[in-house]
Amino acid sequence: MIIQVENNKEKEMISRTILEALPDWFGLPEAREEYIVNSVNQQFFAAVKEEKTIGFLCLKQTGKDTVEVSVMGVLKEFHRHGIGRKLFMKAREKAIKEEDQERKSHAEKIQTEGSLKKAAFSLDSRQRLNVTRRLRFPPRQIHTCSFHRNHRIQRLSY
Repeated sequence: MIIQVENNKEKEMISRTILEALPDWFGLPEAREEYIVNSVNQQFFAAVKEEKTIGFLCLKQTGKDTVEVSVMGVLKEFHRHGIGRKLFMKAREKAIKEEDQERKSHAEKIQTEGSLKKAAFSLDSRQRLNVTRRLRFPPRQIHTCSFHRNHRIQRLSY
């Protein structure tokens, strides 16, 4: 079973236990400690089998809309069992879900009364609602979105 871990002490304990059990890959104490310390502040997924943590994966945000796997470890006795693939797929699923939620949240924010004052609306030739609004920082940056009538985002650009 793959779970997302939120507790920082639990993240540190899991990453330390797994990484110290993998000296062939994480043999340098300074580098291993850096992975452990950094994992506390990242999205953290753990593979659990019979109440024992057997692997983990951390996602590091590298940009506004991008994440990457910063560290991943699976106990040696569970290698070649698909644990790493399951961890990766769960992390990917979560990242996609969060992106969709952020897009929906952004669309709702544009529709609020405060944003309406800052937005210019128009319908294009295909009856799509175009929204353009000037962002506060930097002052010359323009943000545009195109919505279909069913309120799904078609294009988001900066």
